[in-house]
Amino acid sequence: MKRQFDFSPEEPTVAPKTVQTLKAWMEKCGCNFESYQIDSSPIVEGYILAKVGDSYHWTFTERGVERVDQVFGNEAEAVSYAYEKIKADGWAWSHIVGFVKTKKDLMALKSSLDKLQLPYHEDSIPYGGKADIRYRVYVHGSARELVSELRKKYANYRAE
Repeated sequence: MKRQFDFSPEEPTVAPKTVQTLKAWMEKCGCNFESYQIDSSPIVEGYILAKVGDSYHWTFTERGVERVDQVFGNEAEAVSYAYEKIKADGWAWSHIVGFVKTKKDLMALKSSLDKLQLPYHEDSIPYGGKADIRYRVYVHGSARELVSELRKKYANYRAE
């Protein structure tokens, strides 16, 4: 079972040329829209593709500060650029299924994912400092639809 962060979305027959077709491709492939605002709800942090006047902007936003990275004269150019960036971004396709405090919970979650034959990516972070390690487990793309019960059990880290 692959456990690497190596998910690649399905390539469309024809690359998207409009914001609408880009968003439809992202939805079909299971993109995580928490970091991408493509004709959708506002995000807290990540990338935004938006029409501004007669041009399209590719903007990065973080902590309320926006930085325009690219400006395009037409929709097709902007969508082509965004498509290549999003397609290559492994995090764009990642959905957290577990955020746990103990290795016991981590092993139980990984065992459940192995039984479902779902590839996953795991890492750890110092949540409350070096002595407070938390383990994170992600599934990719449309696999998020298969793990809702596991998510309920293993992703509620605020209750710990």
